[in-house]
Amino acid sequence: MRLTKVALACDLTRVVTFVAPVPQCPELGYPGDATFHGYAHQSIEGATSCGTPFSPVAAKAILDLGVYYAGHFATLLTELDSVPEGDGTLLDHTAVVWVTELATPTHLHNDAFHVVAGSFGGFFRTGRYVRYPRPWKSPIRNFANIGPGHNRLHVSLLQAMGQSDTSFGLKVAIGSDGSEIPLVGPLTELHRSG
Repeated sequence: MRLTKVALACDLTRVVTFVAPVPQCPELGYPGDATFHGYAHQSIEGATSCGTPFSPVAAKAILDLGVYYAGHFATLLTELDSVPEGDGTLLDHTAVVWVTELATPTHLHNDAFHVVAGSFGGFFRTGRYVRYPRPWKSPIRNFANIGPGHNRLHVSLLQAMGQSDTSFGLKVAIGSDGSEIPLVGPLTELHRSG
């Protein structure tokens, strides 16, 4: 995290991608023969996958894994906020985005979270929780409805960097009912003007 801070503070780069390592289970106090992948499939009561039964221990393990990742995220934010820059700090002039590859631990993508910290010089409105409605049928039959695609978060990030793009990747997906799920445009609710 300190290297990221130094690279940004010295203007060596303005874009960094960091993938936090997946810890081994014993690092967080769980048996060495277990895996967080295995725990994930047992972690949500009533929504297990692959025929695995729910386990309260698995639910706690996945919660602890989230806390582990949140600690990495918080450390990075603290490092960036410690560097004075212009009328604020490096964090004030940066957007730090936390995404998860899991959505829910059982790989259901109807309720994925993203955390955006830093206002990118005032582009993003901070200090809020935004929960989007889920009006579209999932592309996967019998899955829960979904909200806006994360493609639109990428559009917001591109526009924060001064790009005029209105799409990132696919422009539309098809729901299991044949309806179109729009993937264009920014998530304006995140913007200062939104």
